[in-house]
Amino acid sequence: MKRKIIFSLIALLCMTVALLFLFLPKPTQNSGKITIWIKDIDQVEIVHESIAYSKEDSLKSILIQHYAATFEKHGTEVLISLQGITTTWTTNYFYISVNDQYSTKGIAEPLVDGNVYGFEVKDL
Repeated sequence: MKRKIIFSLIALLCMTVALLFLFLPKPTQNSGKITIWIKDIDQVEIVHESIAYSKEDSLKSILIQHYAATFEKHGTEVLISLQGITTTWTTNYFYISVNDQYSTKGIAEPLVDGNVYGFEVKDL
């Protein structure tokens, strides 16, 4: 009988510790530093800098906060102006890259520590 009580208490303690690890707040995992570069219409790099982000940030919020980005709806939300450069979306647009690869998600790209996000104007 004593053995069952001790085993039950140990099992209860182990379960409590496991649940604490599952439900206690974890250190912010979605934070880090990204690099952003922006090229103007003449393909001159006008911005190249690292920015720290937290889990509350998104690529869109960083672009608005740091680079005066504006967006319009064209089926989906698209980047129209950035750092004083404005596109028409009918004759040119912002080409968005992540680590020198075309971004398939555009401004919805997730922030990943160490990634490089590029923005350059391209003609249609």
